Amino acid sequence: MDNRTYLGTTAWMVRRDGSIFPVVQHIHGNPEDVEETLFAAEWLYERTRRRQTRKDIEAFVRMWGLQFAEETNGEELKNRIYHRMEERPYPFITRQFADKIVDIIAGWKDHGGHADETMDISGYCKQVTLDLNEEFLRVHFGGKYHTEPGNRTLYFRISSENYNWGRVIREFDDHVCSQLHSEGFIVMVDQESAEVNPAILKQKKYFLAAD
Repeated sequence: MDNRTYLGTTAWMVRRDGSIFPVVQHIHGNPEDVEETLFAAEWLYERTRRRQTRKDIEAFVRMWGLQFAEETNGEELKNRIYHRMEERPYPFITRQFADKIVDIIAGWKDHGGHADETMDISGYCKQVTLDLNEEFLRVHFGGKYHTEPGNRTLYFRISSENYNWGRVIREFDDHVCSQLHSEGFIVMVDQESAEVNPAILKQKKYFLAAD
């Protein structure tokens, strides 16, 4: 693994296959916040290995994008989405992903897209959030959520419902222990994710801790 994956970084998203993605802050979806989930969806769309996850994201962004135009004229729709982005004081998607949303809407039927007519936008928000939480583990060095002076522990926050992350955790720890001079690791439930899916609490049977 590339040492640059760790140097100058204290937060990572780790995929089930062990792939490591440094992040400035951990990626979360939010069933009650569409734009927060759109931010997560853009990140996830390019990093998931699951075909179903990509389909879920496509269904979600299609439903969101269609609110801006009664007809799916590409340029009109794109401009309306750009305008929504400019109205916000914070970025929630990039222009590249906005263009992708327009392409998804335009090619939906041609590519076999299928939407669950019984699901509203919050339902799609939740599904994308669950997809992210099932496939990725959140890791932080030096504090559970924020870096604390003198803290040299790795924190692994599990958000999946029923998956044993033991191998991935030990491989990550083996690679970073010498580079970060960590002094052990702790595995715990990601509390923010447990609020979305309380069933992940049963994951505790897989938890490990080290001083």
